[in-house]
Amino acid sequence: MAKRTRTNEWYRVLIKKVGTDIIEGKKFWKLAEETDAELGLPALPLGSHHCVLEKLKRSDLFDYVFVDKTHVLISIKNVDKLLEQFGDKPKASKCKATTKKAAPKHTEEADESAKDPNREAFIKYFRLLRCCVRSRKKTLDLKTCMEINMLKRIAARHVEYWARIAKEAVPDITLPKVKRSESEIIIEFTNCEEDLLKICDVGQKLYPDYHSTRASEAFGSEVKVKQLRQQIARKEEVRKATLKVAADNPSIISEERKRLIFLTLAKLFQDGYSTLSDIKEYLAPEGFNLSVSELRGVLNTCPEIQAIKAESEEVACRSLMRGETEKRFWDSIRDSYGPKNWEKEEIIVSISMTKGEVSEYLTNKTTEIFQVADHGEYGNIFRIFVAKNSRVDRKNMKALIRRFRKHVDVVITKSEYTETLYREIKEEDQAYFLSDPLYCAETGFFQK
Repeated sequence: MAKRTRTNEWYRVLIKKVGTDIIEGKKFWKLAEETDAELGLPALPLGSHHCVLEKLKRSDLFDYVFVDKTHVLISIKNVDKLLEQFGDKPKASKCKATTKKAAPKHTEEADESAKDPNREAFIKYFRLLRCCVRSRKKTLDLKTCMEINMLKRIAARHVEYWARIAKEAVPDITLPKVKRSESEIIIEFTNCEEDLLKICDVGQKLYPDYHSTRASEAFGSEVKVKQLRQQIARKEEVRKATLKVAADNPSIISEERKRLIFLTLAKLFQDGYSTLSDIKEYLAPEGFNLSVSELRGVLNTCPEIQAIKAESEEVACRSLMRGETEKRFWDSIRDSYGPKNWEKEEIIVSISMTKGEVSEYLTNKTTEIFQVADHGEYGNIFRIFVAKNSRVDRKNMKALIRRFRKHVDVVITKSEYTETLYREIKEEDQAYFLSDPLYCAETGFFQK
């Protein structure tokens, strides 16, 4: 709703854009769209247009005149006074000028710069994070960064400078990453939601007169702020629990901990909830033999799992965050705990294929392929890294081996993993053939 998302700051920016010119309604709403883009808001729904007009028409400084059924004219009698009604400070009275040169235009940025350059940098970085959060994106191109802060020119070093100043005030925020290509420069804010909340909390203490850093205004939702605070608190609990688990169970290495959590979350995602005893039994065939108490300790290090109390055995995934879909939730799980984080197996092969052809078989994102030698028509030698316990990587490796030319293409690495691949291929072929009664008839029912 407009009343919840369009703050006084939004109206001030829009009023400045309109100015004192008489404009048509279409141009007015185009300026409203530009204001949305600058402040990182979604497009204003058509059904909310009347809310904006009603709020502006409360002042006799705003004129809205119908020309006919399809055309309206809009004008503002006095921009400065209307801005004051939306929270802008009144201008200081003008002193008599001794020269003909016009006084510099009064802007919020000019006030910030004149008082404190660090404040200006802090607020500019705040605006970028706010845009990311409201648009649900983690990246902004440099042109958008410029438009958000209403600048005429910008370079990546400016954003990096704003971020450093913000980090001096809020040490535990994450610095953005600058990604350059031939056509554009992209700024990535990897932890924008939590960073924005932390900046809001500090900003209210440092610059209490800059009301936009109120968390509810910055996020546009009190509910979202409350959820985020709970998420941050849960992560702090997880951090402490992780340190305790590492001290109590030094044998549980990081890769195995992530695999255990991934397998557990897969079960919870499918079943909805489970118990520690059921999960313990479910994990045993995968090589995990922990007590219920040890399992509780490991699972309590995962923020995506609801905290398991000492006297409880019930285990469940956390609720979806506001605006989060099941697909987005599971994608984040795979990125954080999935096979790309697990123990790797190195396999060296000699095969008459190009790297591109090998990649067609090993399509999983967890696989890495390096060509280490070129033997021309006799084939190439590749060093391949797969996630040792990944079902998809194992299936893809077997598909590649089935493509081998007999006695020419070979797996050079001899290990338990590669021997298992060949044994499983043979067992799968046998199972397939023996399941076909006509094949058994043709071979005399004694195929082994």
